[in-house]
Amino acid sequence: MERRVRRRIAVFVAVLPVAVLLFALVYMVGMDHLEGRPRTFGQAVVWASETLTSTGYGGDSRWSHPLMIAYVALVQFVGITLLFVSFPLYVIPYIEERFEGRLPRTVPRKLRDYVLVYRWGPEVEGLHAALVRADVPCVVFEEDESTARRLADRGLTVVFGDVEDDDVPDEVVRRARAMVLNGSDADNGAFVWSARNAGFDGDIHAFMAEPRHRGPMLRAGATSVYTPQHVLAAALAAAASERISPRISGVRRLGGGLEVQELRIDAQSPLAGRSLSDARIRERTGATVIALWREGRFDPCPRPDARLSPGTIILVLGTPDAIERLSETARPLRRTGPIFVLGHGEVGRKVVELLADADESVCVVDRRPDAGADVVADALDADALERAGIADARAVVLCLESDATTAFAAAMVRDLAPDAAIVARVDRPANVVRVHRAGADFAVSIGQVAGEILVQHLLGDQAAAHEQRVRIVERPGRPLAGRTPAELRLRETCRTNLVAIRRAGRVVTDVDPNAPIEPDDVLVLAATSEGLRAFDARYGSDAGSGRPA
Repeated sequence: MERRVRRRIAVFVAVLPVAVLLFALVYMVGMDHLEGRPRTFGQAVVWASETLTSTGYGGDSRWSHPLMIAYVALVQFVGITLLFVSFPLYVIPYIEERFEGRLPRTVPRKLRDYVLVYRWGPEVEGLHAALVRADVPCVVFEEDESTARRLADRGLTVVFGDVEDDDVPDEVVRRARAMVLNGSDADNGAFVWSARNAGFDGDIHAFMAEPRHRGPMLRAGATSVYTPQHVLAAALAAAASERISPRISGVRRLGGGLEVQELRIDAQSPLAGRSLSDARIRERTGATVIALWREGRFDPCPRPDARLSPGTIILVLGTPDAIERLSETARPLRRTGPIFVLGHGEVGRKVVELLADADESVCVVDRRPDAGADVVADALDADALERAGIADARAVVLCLESDATTAFAAAMVRDLAPDAAIVARVDRPANVVRVHRAGADFAVSIGQVAGEILVQHLLGDQAAAHEQRVRIVERPGRPLAGRTPAELRLRETCRTNLVAIRRAGRVVTDVDPNAPIEPDDVLVLAATSEGLRAFDARYGSDAGSGRPA
């Protein structure tokens, strides 16, 4: 903005004398030919200056010819207009620039080995939070002055510049460990070229809006290219359909009549507000809580003190009878019916495409007649949604334009389809909790998925593994023979669930926590890959020699 202000002032300073000169010359001609009272050039310049600045008149204050009167009035209006235009365009920005602190054009001298983020946005908020948690410095190169000032006020390290003006200091580029580009596709390409020309040979990760631009961006010098909108769509589709991404794998091979069910803890449920240990779900129903979604976040192995707040989705494993007993206190999510997609923009279209590829029955709702929707209606039109049969939906995916609209739609759909899973697209990670509390069961932000794309690349071993899928596997019980499940405390020590024991040819789901494990037992565990690695590392290689369930 500083350059723009200087350019504006330069143009204003150049144009003003020309305007005074032109008005003065016309005034000299008018006074000579229309009024019959010739004026010198100096007198005409004084008149033009007085008129344009609205400071009043000296010797000339009366005119008789109509054309002369009209000309004087015109110049007066021009002067007033220039006065009002000059203040917001030139004077106020100049004063703000003088009194506000100047935005830095480079990084602090001692700062090195940082991740350089080009252009701030929801896509990089999650990544920035992960870098802060890992104590990795991050520098934001921002072209929008208001955004740069807002980030600087929040304590972020900001460099202000403009790629189009080749305003990227070489030292800012060379001292970075890696780069993440979040501008437009063309600006990202320009930044890649600037960085490579400055001698940067580290990794450059670019977010692109158009998938077909991936090849040109890689040829320009980018290390990797991602399309966050499509990754977000894949996450939404996976949350809505178990055909795309089962919450848990290996159950069918386990046998024993076991099945998996998702249930919601309503505010009226006796389980609401209680911890897992206090709820004693396994002791009372025979079903095992394997994982849960709470306030939009997935916990693949909740600890005993995990709170079952209203709206929490619990993923349980058990026999049909056990799940039936649990459904008396928690509402099972519907497992049949179509999937409704509200909003058919870029993300919505990709969600529909992925669901169709999985042979899901999909109903698309969009207010635009040319959007290819099954139902042409506003996503907040409750009557239209009821006529479309949303009450029978298995899941509803919200791909709407703003987080505020998404939150309101989640609350409305919860009333219309109380048994459906509501999956919501959220732009800003900070709004995930709000959308979840409004009624969404699964809320996915573009910042979350975009950050997860890059966090492993940028942080390596410092990155915390994040895996949504839980696996059912078997491990031999011999290394743990003689010890009880209560003594092992696998949830706390390994983030692993002991869901059953295969003993004497049958699957025992009602595991006594105080009964010792027998040498010939086969332990049936539920955990992510990270949890299973922790189990195998803790209990030796023999424990890891089992097979998937």
